Amino acid sequence: MTKKALVVGDVNYKWIGDFIDHLGGEAIFVEDEQTARKELEDFVSLKHIFHMIIITSLWLPVVSITELMNWKDDDPRLELDSRETGLRLCQHMSELGILQKIPVLFIGSEIIDTEEIRKKLKLMGIQYIPDTH
Repeated sequence: MTKKALVVGDVNYKWIGDFIDHLGGEAIFVEDEQTARKELEDFVSLKHIFHMIIITSLWLPVVSITELMNWKDDDPRLELDSRETGLRLCQHMSELGILQKIPVLFIGSEIIDTEEIRKKLKLMGIQYIPDTH
């Protein structure tokens, strides 16, 4: 069975998928919070199997750009803050019990991620790896 990793982030992290492929695994990429939440819930309900989850940014779109284009200007979902999407996903994984089942890595930006964010991740048991680029 091919080991799969869910990679949540943007295309700047395609190299992670290349690395996982090189190791004989498969990377499943998602770029927004809504799709990631669906993948996580499918994992919990055993519809999908992942062996690792990698979050590549604190700042992620709340929904796909395709869906966002269909929202009206007064849609209350526009108020959702995308600046802590990665942290919300980690908290959601904690609530779903995922953090006790498989490893979760958070590749973050030392410029964006505050010490407070890093402490929250550590308390959840999530390994923080700074992206120094």
